[in-house]
Amino acid sequence: MTMPNHIAVIGQTPFGLALASIAEKGGAKVSYWHEIENPPSNAQTTLEGSAVILLATPFQQLAATALSISPFVTGDQILLHTARGLQVDRNSFQTSSTIIRKHTCLKKIGIVTGPALDDTSPSGVVVASHFPEVARVSKKLFSAPNVMIFKNADMEGIELGAALGQVFILALGIADRLGFGSGTLALIITRSLTEMTRLGVVTGAKAATFSGLSGLGEVTAALTDKTHPLIEAGNQIAVGQFPDDGDRYKEALCTLDASTRVARKTGVPTPILFALQNIIHKRYPAEKAVSEILSTATGLEQDPVFDISNESLPIPTLAPPGGKEKSI
Repeated sequence: MTMPNHIAVIGQTPFGLALASIAEKGGAKVSYWHEIENPPSNAQTTLEGSAVILLATPFQQLAATALSISPFVTGDQILLHTARGLQVDRNSFQTSSTIIRKHTCLKKIGIVTGPALDDTSPSGVVVASHFPEVARVSKKLFSAPNVMIFKNADMEGIELGAALGQVFILALGIADRLGFGSGTLALIITRSLTEMTRLGVVTGAKAATFSGLSGLGEVTAALTDKTHPLIEAGNQIAVGQFPDDGDRYKEALCTLDASTRVARKTGVPTPILFALQNIIHKRYPAEKAVSEILSTATGLEQDPVFDISNESLPIPTLAPPGGKEKSI
């Protein structure tokens, strides 16, 4: 029998542990399991009786972890993940929720994401799922005085935004190390939004999704965080030093490879993504890649087929599936 206020935390990403801390402070019973530190048999004890599973593992470990917990989960449990990565399946993306469904019997899946989470200062997260129950339970578990919780039914779009945002943060880190000013950073942020939106729309996501906390929010927040792991990685890449570790960096590389493959197959213009691929995989000098971006033909600032002008406003009720970010 599951307990509605019992959450099992699988893994230990910083964002996932921050969510678990909020839930614990709010009175939830929280159990922890990490595959590296505990044998698989302990996973059953951790998952037993939990109504909610928080999968706090990096994207590159997601499939293996899902397989590890698969024998011990049931279809009525809710699973929330915090992974920020993508793979390619034919001409489209394979998101974290797709991988989880493939390897487990879980159906009520959602993602919780946001730029940063600190319950001591105002911040926000977005919960995305096809199941309204997931949003309601998340609101109960993660409510805190300084945390705004939004919902979005475009789960795949939120997963894309969370993943793609990590890649464009690398571009900000490169620009920062090269000494470019605020105009360059603004250019990167706004064109990143355009590229994310293009890829999202061509693969079935909603354009407005990428102007929220997942996507634009992820990229913007990194501007003021010099210790952000992907800003630091971008700083290194700018001078020809390429990191070989770090979960966030590995997630970003997975997403970069997947997104450029989809862009090529679908013909979607993504000059920043291709410049990053040239810098990281072909060892282009960063300055050369920047010059190539600047030589790209320009036209309308906003693609006319994308409507990203509507702001997401907090309202007190849940929207039906397909709505934009709303507070719950």
